[in-house]
Amino acid sequence: MSWRLRIDRKFPFANFQTKREDSSVSILGAPLDISNSHAPGTVYAPEHIRRVAESLEWYSFISQRDLTEFSFYDEGDLVLYPGDIKRSLELISESLSDLKREGRIPIILGGEHTITLGAADILSSKCLIVVFDAHLDLREEYLGSNLNHATVMRRVWENVPSAEFAFVGTRAVTLEELSFAKKEGMEIFTSRMIWKYGLAEAVKKIIKMAENTECVYISFDMDVVDPGFAPGVGTPEPLGLDPHTIVEMVYSLIGKKLVGMDIVEVNPLRDCGEATTSLAAKIVIESIIKYESSKIES
Repeated sequence: MSWRLRIDRKFPFANFQTKREDSSVSILGAPLDISNSHAPGTVYAPEHIRRVAESLEWYSFISQRDLTEFSFYDEGDLVLYPGDIKRSLELISESLSDLKREGRIPIILGGEHTITLGAADILSSKCLIVVFDAHLDLREEYLGSNLNHATVMRRVWENVPSAEFAFVGTRAVTLEELSFAKKEGMEIFTSRMIWKYGLAEAVKKIIKMAENTECVYISFDMDVVDPGFAPGVGTPEPLGLDPHTIVEMVYSLIGKKLVGMDIVEVNPLRDCGEATTSLAAKIVIESIIKYESSKIES
């Protein structure tokens, strides 16, 4: 069955109406919520992010451009397989592979972080994967399972073994994960490093990494943000980054090499004042503007 037959379309992101043929960016909801071990609720994230986006203004002071100058198309939400994480990931992978063949750039609204494994098939071996996350998610297994939100980056690494990895905002790891990351030459920019030395050095180094790769994929787990700013996540972790820092970093890394990005682990059931959901929507708006602007500038 084609993934397009398993799409639920309720309303588009920010109620932004546009024709598909007039755009190259696709928003796709992937409300996977199966393996969360602390607080389920990410299944509601795509809908809430879309709704909150309606109340946000579309002008970017970073780029000095407005979202209405550009186009994107909201594909809707994938109707995933209840309780079946493998079939759900296969469906996500099929949809993203089709979008890639069509020359489209997907922005995926999760869902738990495990959805990133569904993007592995659109990544070449010479790709830079930038992971904004409080955690490394590099465990071999977690709670007796090797396929869940705590092992997802280990599985992505296995599927794209020649890719380069840069983890941003890291502050919660196991010794096993840290040892593995060092052995494989993965770059880790901890939240403390960025707080102590500033974001400029980290951005400079990641951009340098991107220069030697064919493509860039960004995976953005909302728990990279300090829970004081973004409490509505599945596994909150103190001592995180602030919104200005993470928006500036994401903005700096988006360019013509981008092949896709995901925003995951928003949990509306635990959000306070829609702070986390609003920030996720803002990141989507800024990312679209920056990507489309980079095409014009190049």
